[in-house]
Amino acid sequence: MKVHELFKKTDADAIWREISQNHHGYDADACEEYELPEDPPEVFIKALEEMRTIEPLSSDEDLWRIVIVKHHKNYLHKEDEEHYDVTLIKNNENMRYCGDLQKWERWLDFDICETAIKWYGEAVCAAEIYWEMTFDGITNDDVNAAIADFEEACEESRARKEAGEQPKSHKEVIREIEEKYGKQVDDRTEEEIAAEQKRLDEYHKKSEEYHKIHRETYQRFLDEEIGAENVVEVEDYWWNKQ
Repeated sequence: MKVHELFKKTDADAIWREISQNHHGYDADACEEYELPEDPPEVFIKALEEMRTIEPLSSDEDLWRIVIVKHHKNYLHKEDEEHYDVTLIKNNENMRYCGDLQKWERWLDFDICETAIKWYGEAVCAAEIYWEMTFDGITNDDVNAAIADFEEACEESRARKEAGEQPKSHKEVIREIEEKYGKQVDDRTEEEIAAEQKRLDEYHKKSEEYHKIHRETYQRFLDEEIGAENVVEVEDYWWNKQ
């Protein structure tokens, strides 16, 4: 099933119910999370309606599919929340790709793994895909503007490098986009970032059981979706290094 087909057949209230149960809003000014309302807000309805009217676009020969895998509840998330990992796979590769900075037209043409629908249901799949699609903006114009800004910044960095100058780092580019569009900006010092990373590293070491469960769940997902004999192993697949 394609994303545009799922959005058109799934009730908006059902999609929002899953979003409000499994996600929080974020107040960038107050730097804190807040509970989402039970009833779907107008901004959600408008974004979903726009997604339902956009013409899907396929621009290459690769088969792109959306993988959705539920996280273990206790891993860096609140006890009462379900958390889903939404990524992309290309063809039959054992490699997951991030969906950030993808045009809505492309998202809408992606196939959803039938295993995801079988495991979690259409409403959950629609909700989690919607959440990913609106990460860089709540309208198609917002997302396209963010993509254009990112591409412009990358071109500027390439030009600097060719001229023998220091190019902008990926972090600097993302920060500029966040500041322009009013998203959360990471103002931590290098020492604070290092301390947080150390805490996370220690936590990850203690969470090997989680990693084991997640690896096994993802592998079962691939085996069921593609067939164990058809999975193409990729040597540098990041999860194998965890």
